[in-house]
Amino acid sequence: MLYSYKALNGDGYIEEGVVEAGGKGESAKILSNQGLRVVHLEEKRESAFENFKQKILHKPLGDKKIALFCRQIAILLDTEPLHRILSILEQEGKDTNYSLMIKDLREEVESGHPLNKALLKYEDSFGASTINLIKAGEEIGELKEILERIANYTEKIADAKEKFQGALIYPILLMCVTFGLVILMFTFIIPAFASLFQSFNATLPLPTRIVIAMGDFISNNGFILLLSISILVLSIIYFMQYEGFRIRFDEFILKLPLWGDFVKHSAWQKILVTMATLIRGGFRIDEALYMSAEVSNNLVFKRFLQTAGKNFEEGHSMTAAFRGFGDIPNAHFQLIAAGEKSGRLEEVLLKGAELSEKETGYILKRMESMIGPVLTLIVGGIVLFFVLSVVLPIFSLTEII
Repeated sequence: MLYSYKALNGDGYIEEGVVEAGGKGESAKILSNQGLRVVHLEEKRESAFENFKQKILHKPLGDKKIALFCRQIAILLDTEPLHRILSILEQEGKDTNYSLMIKDLREEVESGHPLNKALLKYEDSFGASTINLIKAGEEIGELKEILERIANYTEKIADAKEKFQGALIYPILLMCVTFGLVILMFTFIIPAFASLFQSFNATLPLPTRIVIAMGDFISNNGFILLLSISILVLSIIYFMQYEGFRIRFDEFILKLPLWGDFVKHSAWQKILVTMATLIRGGFRIDEALYMSAEVSNNLVFKRFLQTAGKNFEEGHSMTAAFRGFGDIPNAHFQLIAAGEKSGRLEEVLLKGAELSEKETGYILKRMESMIGPVLTLIVGGIVLFFVLSVVLPIFSLTEII
């Protein structure tokens, strides 16, 4: 849920913004961890239309653009002050929206605001965890190192997304071609053949009768079918705004074969790298758990990390806080337990992220090797069924004639 807030910062100024959390208490805790004292806090409800309009008018930056932004600043920090770096990036930017953002950041920095405060306006692009990392880097004097870590991390996430999108190109194209073929058959070919066959008063084969019945049904009820599908899609979009429906949906996704494992390991890769970077940046483990919850889009992981943060605050070890969570791979749990005992938690968290990165690569290869043949069989079956529905009556007519 989203909560709009007004809070006092460390300088005594009022800040306004929006925070995502499971409840009021949780949102207040997140703000407190950011060094803010809450003055006013209330739930913010936006319609699906408003959310859609906001996304259209203000498109968030992609992972590669964020990685490039952080990498360029990290490289130039050795030779130039931050405001000068932003001025250089502003002049070189070809993307209008990106250049406008850089200009806004430069003006904020030149006015005396730290980079993390200037980035709060673009939290939908950078995320709360990234902004907090930058804040930690500025406070401990390691902004260059933190920006390099963020760049490395976001580049890995971008590569994983590209691999996944590449794996989907062939199946999507195949399904589009199949859908177009079905529409063509129902719209032009089947009606023409149906009138010809029926003029001979011949008994049509079963595949032909099925196809003609389907064509008639779609012709007579096409508007109702389209309306029903539209209502279903809009209903899902509407109910996804509610936590109860969303968590059931996310639980269902995690239980799917292959796809659920891919989502799980993708989430752990992001979470573990974020936690390692936050701990390296000087954040406490409970703060790292709360902030890492913001990088996951899956509500199951978000809730778990928030609960783990509470358990850690209450005196439990990180291993105890993670025990019993069914969606953590055993290898990750064992690494965390070993890292906590040895005092090398940051190192083992990165090892766990590497394991998940490799596992997502394996899963993608398996999906690619399976999806192609399966879809080919499905498309081949559909085409064969339609061919038989046309060819079989022709053989029947030649016998009659």
